[in-house]
Amino acid sequence: MAISLGLSTGLILAVALDYAYRYHPSRDMSWPPRRRLILLPTASATLTVLAWSAADGVAELAVTLALALVLLALASTDFERHLLPNRLIYPAIPLALLLAPWLPAGGYSSSALGALLGFGVMLVPYIVVPRALGAGDVKLAALIGAFSGAGLIFPALTFGAIVCAVVCLGILVQHRGRGRTRIPYGPYLVLGTLLVSL
Repeated sequence: MAISLGLSTGLILAVALDYAYRYHPSRDMSWPPRRRLILLPTASATLTVLAWSAADGVAELAVTLALALVLLALASTDFERHLLPNRLIYPAIPLALLLAPWLPAGGYSSSALGALLGFGVMLVPYIVVPRALGAGDVKLAALIGAFSGAGLIFPALTFGAIVCAVVCLGILVQHRGRGRTRIPYGPYLVLGTLLVSL
């Protein structure tokens, strides 16, 4: 049942994103729509199985899965368009803070502190090396902190950074250090968060 639910919600998410992209086109479209229709339901099904096994009750499962799907939508959008839309992040942060007791954060204080820590940690490199990160990455880190809580924000960000570094190294070796490739950071932050939190 968890797999069926995940596949269904992932397919709905893929179609919704396709609709949104169609009416808000971008020049940065590095992910073909057909691939999205395969990968998003697969990722959603995996998330649903993980959340299903970790959740304590229907309410916790529903809230955790809903916010996890928001993170998945952000990761997909950043991967395809190199963009983390404010229309998703801004409402998601207060929603995560409000629903914190049913999220991996486990409580309001942990969620609020996690959001502040995530924002602060990412704000420093954004100010020091503005080309390395976008403002969306800083806001995403705040959402991740609200979702995962103070106890998991650093492992989540660290894991995401390590995965991103490995991918960058692979691309560098593949191109033998020549040329420039834009690599979105958001998907790796989301990956680290979901693997650590669920």
